Amino acid sequence: MCILLFVVISFIGCDGREKAYQKNQEVLQKAQLLESFSEQIKFIPENYTEIATDTTFSNGLQIKLNYHSLENDYVLKTSKTKQDTIIKEHFKNFEVSLQLFKNESLITEKTINKHLFSEFIDANFREEAIMLYVWVDHSSSTEKQVCLNTAFNIPNTSIFKDFVIYVNDNGSLYVKELKTTKTTI
Repeated sequence: MCILLFVVISFIGCDGREKAYQKNQEVLQKAQLLESFSEQIKFIPENYTEIATDTTFSNGLQIKLNYHSLENDYVLKTSKTKQDTIIKEHFKNFEVSLQLFKNESLITEKTINKHLFSEFIDANFREEAIMLYVWVDHSSSTEKQVCLNTAFNIPNTSIFKDFVIYVNDNGSLYVKELKTTKTTI
């Protein structure tokens, strides 16, 4: 009986010794769990984002902008770290809801998104880039039109495209690409 008890204790005491000297990665691979532990998923921004702008000009023009993230529309960037961790970054796309008023009367209501810029950006850029911002350019706006500036960027790169959107007092839009040059400071 003592011998049987000694043998049982010996076998129980040896259980797991080979795992103690293995790397975590090897243990997870053997258990077929490595993929689930070596992947990070990020959403940028993490939460719904919205910026509202309401600007009234002295000529009676009023522009309301609602810049917001699109929850199910994103650009996916995948990278791998030195430890073989796969990082999936979901950069959410943005769009702007625009309302233009003249003397408190609604003139036009439009949505500004990547599709408005189709003639300026090719399909590949449109798939990979996100809208960074839209802001009212007070110094370039006139009595007959409001100027908006926007830019698109391919995440994790220095590839940008800048645009000016002219919103006329009759509600029509005109888009112009700004040709910028790289400068080093």
